Amino acid sequence: MKKSIQLIFILALAFVYHACDDNLPVVEGTGSLEIAFKGEYENFYWVKGQSYDYFNRGNILFTKSEFFLSKLALYHEGLKQALSEVEYVSISEHHVSETKASEGLILRFEGIPAATYDSLAFNLGLTETQNKTKPVEYLPTHPLGEGSRYWAGWNSYIYSKTEGSYNDGTKAYNFTYHSGFDDAMKPLLFKKSILIEKDKTTKIILHVNHKLLFADSLQGMDIASNPQIHNKSTVMDAFMNRFKDAFRIE
Repeated sequence: MKKSIQLIFILALAFVYHACDDNLPVVEGTGSLEIAFKGEYENFYWVKGQSYDYFNRGNILFTKSEFFLSKLALYHEGLKQALSEVEYVSISEHHVSETKASEGLILRFEGIPAATYDSLAFNLGLTETQNKTKPVEYLPTHPLGEGSRYWAGWNSYIYSKTEGSYNDGTKAYNFTYHSGFDDAMKPLLFKKSILIEKDKTTKIILHVNHKLLFADSLQGMDIASNPQIHNKSTVMDAFMNRFKDAFRIE
């Protein structure tokens, strides 16, 4: 009789466990995700040193385009799957030819639970906690360990660097647009079905249209009057808002 009661209890427990498990997503293995960052200028590939039309009033070329991304994650019905705490993307280091630009700069993430995710999210820039740290606290190979990405005088990392030259037809102006400080961080969320399959690699593309960084009006940003951005200001905040809008997922 005692054994019969034990058997009934075990069967009942197994039934309850199975019933509850029906409500949980079934994860079978892990896969990988590649994000290809493709720099663009309007409908053209962004290539370091290449000249582009600047709102029909001169030409622009770029020598540097790089930025921090933080808290990269996928989401499935509101549940978060972290990808990386921080990454540093240097489009200018990679996009040295149209061939390289067409391939895109690849960030690869492995060991992602197999599932269909509905969105990708990250911050353009760093979190307040990350920005309170200093390069000496990290190994040189860590994204936050490179001293040239930090403003010691401002106690802030440089969230983005956009540099180049603008020529209005009579004179050339070098520009240096660097962003930083906590307020400059901008969150991005992309709604997209992203299927991660066991032992397979999924690839998505993020386009970064650099013309939109300067599109504060139909005539474009007045580079000649504002050749530098270094300090916290409404100009920096507006630039970073346009930077946020420059991303497009494919």
